[in-house]
Amino acid sequence: MHVKILNLNENNLKLIVEGVDSSFLNSIRRIILSEVPCMAIDDVIILENSSVMSDEFLSHRLGLIPIKTNLDAYKLPEECECKSELGCPLCRASFTLDVESTEGVRVVYSGDHPGGSGDRSGKR
Repeated sequence: MHVKILNLNENNLKLIVEGVDSSFLNSIRRIILSEVPCMAIDDVIILENSSVMSDEFLSHRLGLIPIKTNLDAYKLPEECECKSELGCPLCRASFTLDVESTEGVRVVYSGDHPGGSGDRSGKR
């Protein structure tokens, strides 16, 4: 097996691996991805939806948005001292997406979601 690193920085690694089967490399890739911590929307409460999209479709789309977070400030719910089912500001995040179209069609992007800021200080 021969490995050549093409690019390495804080967020990316590009390399060429020769002399191994692609299924082996795919297994390595899957292991790496499973170890990357990620946060996503789990529960969605929709108070009013006047769009053409169903609530279930909107909930699914919201769940696909990755949420940036400060891993040093965040605690896993099972490791938090609060031991609350609903969590506390240290182990849970709560967001409100309030978007309205005043003229015709309004496209809502993942950047419109308050979780995209990466700020876990409570200032949203």
